[in-house]
Amino acid sequence: MSNNTPAQPIVEAIVIAAPGALGLTRIAPTAIGLLGGLVFGLGVCVSMERNKEGRPAGCPDDPTNPLHRLVVAHRNTCEYAPMIGLLIYYLDRRLACPIIVPDIVAYTAYPAMLGLLASRLALTAGLAWGRSIAEVNSARYLGAWGQYIFGIFLSGIAIYI
Repeated sequence: MSNNTPAQPIVEAIVIAAPGALGLTRIAPTAIGLLGGLVFGLGVCVSMERNKEGRPAGCPDDPTNPLHRLVVAHRNTCEYAPMIGLLIYYLDRRLACPIIVPDIVAYTAYPAMLGLLASRLALTAGLAWGRSIAEVNSARYLGAWGQYIFGIFLSGIAIYI
């Protein structure tokens, strides 16, 4: 990495030194841990809410019902979390070799990975803890658009590298 790049301090704060010539980051393990915790944590929340409501399975169709909101958030997270985790893991490993990947790709990819993860967390929070699934709140709106934009951007980088 060159010393005169403006984004270098940001990337250096994310990248930790690893044995050998590769700089491996903590983004992938952190993202995978957060996404896994989100899936399993929402599963626990669904089970606890079902127990509280006395329902062994299923959920009511009422979009304001807490169980319905949690089931939708869990289902949606189970759909997206594996691909997000895999994409971040793949890019994190490929971007670790500066010989193969130009600096500008790494400087844009790492913040985009964090943006994708933050968008996923915001979308899930908006689904699970909003007033109603029928209403779009700002966390859902920004989380969904952020997830799509960062996801498409990072998918393009995955194809490029």
